[in-house]
Amino acid sequence: MKTIRSLLTSLLFLVLVSLLVVFVLNTVLNQPEKEEQAKETPQKVELVAIGDSLTEGVGDSLGSGGYVPRVAELMEETKPVSEVITHNFGVSGKRSDQILSRMETDPEIEAAVKEADMVVFTVGGNDIIKTFKNELLNVQLESFKEPLNMYEKNVEKMIEMVQQWNPDTEIYLFGVYNPYALYFSEIEEMQVILDEWNKKTSSIAQQYDNTHYVPIDEAFVVESNLTDVKAAQSSPENTQVIENPYLYEDDLFHPNDAGYSKMAGILFNEMKKYEDLLD
Repeated sequence: MKTIRSLLTSLLFLVLVSLLVVFVLNTVLNQPEKEEQAKETPQKVELVAIGDSLTEGVGDSLGSGGYVPRVAELMEETKPVSEVITHNFGVSGKRSDQILSRMETDPEIEAAVKEADMVVFTVGGNDIIKTFKNELLNVQLESFKEPLNMYEKNVEKMIEMVQQWNPDTEIYLFGVYNPYALYFSEIEEMQVILDEWNKKTSSIAQQYDNTHYVPIDEAFVVESNLTDVKAAQSSPENTQVIENPYLYEDDLFHPNDAGYSKMAGILFNEMKKYEDLLD
């Protein structure tokens, strides 16, 4: 009797072990398929944009929000993305301290970030402009050290707020570009300052998880026209107007439609490195 009971116990144990093995193998083998199916299932994506005039979209002839709707359109062309819901919190003229203050006091920003798959910032340009105005274009590198330090602290606080509200979201920080490179190429200090600013932004992004720097400075450089610019500057009789094809013609500072499309394309390519849906 004991022998039969022992045999039945052994058989039951073998059956249970076999079922466990089958379950584990089935789970492991089907996981890639389930992940692929999840990627193929149409999904809504929420993008929150926070920042200054580049987020608001100053210079966009359609008045639709600059790079924001353009990157959303690129994302929607990706098969798994059925719809991109965007929340644009861009306000022209805001410095990093003012953008941070808005984040601290505007409950709509917090609510949107909590639901966001990605948060994108344009910040820093007005910090630089304020210092330029204070210097009256008499650019001194030393004058930008303290504003850069304050910018760093403000951006770090912004990132930490976003990650506190939504630890899983991806954060993208646009760099700044030099709108005057084509017209005031002789002011070398200006480019040095912008390069330092972008290095700082890149360094900040590297300090935090799920945070990425998006460089755009080179996208607005128009090398082919530099010879024409120098010729125009050296000849008072030359009335030729030299234009950067990516800048808004009314102020030659903000991006135009082509400039915002460039920003959207660069951002989209950066997103593809980190967003599984966009693979």
